[in-house]
Amino acid sequence: MEYPLELSSNTLGLDASIIDASGRVVFHSDGFTVFAGQQRTQPLHRVRMERWMGLTPRFRLFDLDGNAVCTVRRNNIISLWKSWYEVLVDDTLVMRIREGKALGKTLGGLFEGTSLDEVSSRAWNPAFVVSRPDDTVTVVLERRRSFIQGRFTIKKQTELDESEERLALLSLFGLVFLEHMYG
Repeated sequence: MEYPLELSSNTLGLDASIIDASGRVVFHSDGFTVFAGQQRTQPLHRVRMERWMGLTPRFRLFDLDGNAVCTVRRNNIISLWKSWYEVLVDDTLVMRIREGKALGKTLGGLFEGTSLDEVSSRAWNPAFVVSRPDDTVTVVLERRRSFIQGRFTIKKQTELDESEERLALLSLFGLVFLEHMYG
C-alpha cells in the first residue's frame, strides 16, 4: 500500500472508498458492507451502526460469518470542542482516535446548517489522530477542501503490521460514518 491514502465519502456519508497513492482502491464501503476494491465483488466485512441506550454511537464491524472484528465507540455524545473514539477488539482497547484541531470543530459547528457551512469546513479542516493505547501515533486523517464530497488524506506516522494497519483503516470508515451521522 502506497501512502498517502485518500478516503472519500459521498454527501450522505455512507458510500466511501480508501485509495492508495497509486490509484488502487484498497477498501470500498456502501455503508453496510466493506469490499476489497471498487468492483464490490469480494465482500470482506459487514457494518452495523448502533447507539447504546440512545446515547453513545458505535460502528461495529463483523466478518462474513458474523463474528465481531472491532467496535469504534464514540466517547462523548455531542461535542462542540473535540470528538474522541475508542477502537475495541473483544472489549479491549487497541486504538484511540482523537480530534486534533478542536478550534476547527468549534468554529465549523457555529456555521453548520447555514450558507457558510461549506466555506467554514474548508477553512477549518479537522484532523483525527489514530494512536495505540501507549499514545504512539500511527496514522493521521486530515480533511481536505471539498464542496461536494468528504475528502480526507491518511498519512502513516509509524510502521504498522498488516493487521494493525487494516484495523486502523477500517476504523477510519467508522469514524467518518459516525462523524457524518452524529457530528
